[in-house]
Amino acid sequence: MDGRKHIFNDLKPYVCLFAECDLRMFADPYTWFDHELQEHRVEWCCQFCNHPPYYSLERFNSHMHAHHGQKFTETQLPTVAKLCQQPIETIAASDCPFCEVWETGLRVMNPQVPKEDLLVVTPSNFDAMLVPTWNNSHFCTITPVGGRG
Repeated sequence: MDGRKHIFNDLKPYVCLFAECDLRMFADPYTWFDHELQEHRVEWCCQFCNHPPYYSLERFNSHMHAHHGQKFTETQLPTVAKLCQQPIETIAASDCPFCEVWETGLRVMNPQVPKEDLLVVTPSNFDAMLVPTWNNSHFCTITPVGGRG
């Protein structure tokens, strides 16, 4: 490893964007984004019914208490929640933490997508857009999702 790369890794310039996170700094963009996908950009899918995914642990826990409380004890709920947690499959293009023009650019490149539809990308597309050393542009394949839900 050359000296510049060694110093760059020591600096840990990649910072978790979620304020409540205890693991704040990462040496490389791959570790940083993997952390965000595993810890923050997650959803909870109920394994007992076909309810749509929850994007808040509190709402997932409320659902579990209200609809499936008889299937586990209170002390088991954190384990159940961890087992039901998974990385999200899509990320809103408007979630770019570094600029406000990426979604605008995608809409210009994809005029067939109605303005009221939410533009989403896969985590790998979002990942490539976020890290300048991987891809110095804000272009990727988008998936329109109806409504702003």
